[in-house]
Amino acid sequence: FGAGEGDAFFAVFDGHGDKGHDCARFAKKRLPSILAAKIKKQRAALNAKKIKTMTENKQEKPKNAFHPSSWPYLDEKQYKDVCRQAHIQCNNELHDEKKVKDFLSGTTAIS
Repeated sequence: FGAGEGDAFFAVFDGHGDKGHDCARFAKKRLPSILAAKIKKQRAALNAKKIKTMTENKQEKPKNAFHPSSWPYLDEKQYKDVCRQAHIQCNNELHDEKKVKDFLSGTTAIS
């Protein structure tokens, strides 16, 4: 998950309203993949910055510098920001999804 060894994501989705179960199912399916993609993108950006700095300082890059296992991990603030962005994106996708009737329904996620 998230291109990092030992990464994990746990969540509970509680639908509410007439179609809350559909909303919860949608979030259960989409949120982990959105979050993983955002974490991977952020870690790749940190790695690119690290490699650029190494190049500018004429330091030798490790042989596996471009492999996700060597990418820097996010700090707590970065993880919180990525999680918030992923939840917002998932919510927006839920509203845009025509197959899920979320007019008077939704879901709460504890993650």
